[in-house]
Amino acid sequence: MPVGFVGGAVLAQILEHPKRSELDVTILVRSAEKAKTLETKFGVNKAVIGSNTDLKVVEGLASEADITFNVVCICRPIVQT
Repeated sequence: MPVGFVGGAVLAQILEHPKRSELDVTILVRSAEKAKTLETKFGVNKAVIGSNTDLKVVEGLASEADITFNVVCICRPIVQT
């Protein structure tokens, strides 16, 4: 699946849910390639290209949703000085 480990695990559970046909799944991804794959191969209803750091995009998508999952890992290397 073309998303991260945790996000992929959450998305897989949603896509395999018995009532999947009743769900409208939107996902935020960083590339057009991932968006296309998620829509065509995995059946995501809408893949939006953007960044979790773009507050307007995140707020806009969240305002249209009944439920949101934030499974972003912002990992920064530890720099010793």
